Amino acid sequence: MERRSGVDSRPVRNPRAYALCGIVAPIFFAVMVLVEGYMVAGYSQISQPISDLGAYALYGANATIQNLNFWIFGILVVVFAFGLGRGLPRSRVLFASLVLFGVMVFLAGMFPDQPFPLPGAAHALVSGVAFISIILCQLLLWRRLRNAAAEEEKAWGRYRTYSLLSGLLSVVLLVYFIIIVPLSSPIFGVGQRIFIGTEWLWIELVAVRLLQTAESK
Repeated sequence: MERRSGVDSRPVRNPRAYALCGIVAPIFFAVMVLVEGYMVAGYSQISQPISDLGAYALYGANATIQNLNFWIFGILVVVFAFGLGRGLPRSRVLFASLVLFGVMVFLAGMFPDQPFPLPGAAHALVSGVAFISIILCQLLLWRRLRNAAAEEEKAWGRYRTYSLLSGLLSVVLLVYFIIIVPLSSPIFGVGQRIFIGTEWLWIELVAVRLLQTAESK
């Protein structure tokens, strides 16, 4: 029997657990941001970036909540990456990009964005790498599914087109809201959340599809 090349050609043990990590991660992250934003006096979801919630220089001990959010989200995404890598063989670059994204988000919780230049510059660096990595993931999944031949790959159907459109939209949003719109803008927080929401939605929907394919086997 011919072995399939990829991240790991062995049967996936409990594939639902991998998919559930990807499903839980974006929801957990969003809820935690809303909860801490409500708890912290003076914080604005409209004008401030999410990372401000993790700055001890701004919000003291309350910042621990957001940094834990970064850490938990990053770990869940890395676990999900293993499930996606095994669910779609021959996806090594996609797998590596998704792992890199999870690791960078985890590190964002290690380096608060205030004060600047340190540790703020380190936070900006890992965040930038994370944003580029997750956009790359979307485009890589589109490319991976473009010439899908196996039945388990064909089952992903419209996710090919969706990943391409989501990736292109993410590039536009990144350039506009993260690069063009200044940090001092009164709507910077809204813009950042629109961009991040696009990425988190992609993770959510891909994880749901991975769960569906796992349950159909």
